[in-house]
Amino acid sequence: MPTYRAYRLDADREFRSGVWIDARNDLDAVQRAEELCDPATPFVEVRKADRVIDEVDCEEVAEEKPSVSRSGSRGVA
Repeated sequence: MPTYRAYRLDADREFRSGVWIDARNDLDAVQRAEELCDPATPFVEVRKADRVIDEVDCEEVAEEKPSVSRSGSRGVA
């Protein structure tokens, strides 16, 4: 399984931290990187070696994810 690197970036796109991601392919790596989004991480850059795969905009990811109600069922925010 290929190894990717995900870099958490701040609002100025400055490096905050990085993690290794094992993924089947580029798409899988980006989807796993989306899980790194949090209020303090507006962007996550995904790389494989020296190649930039994608930059995840965490605000867009948050808008796309369905909310989870207290009963555990998924609904629309």
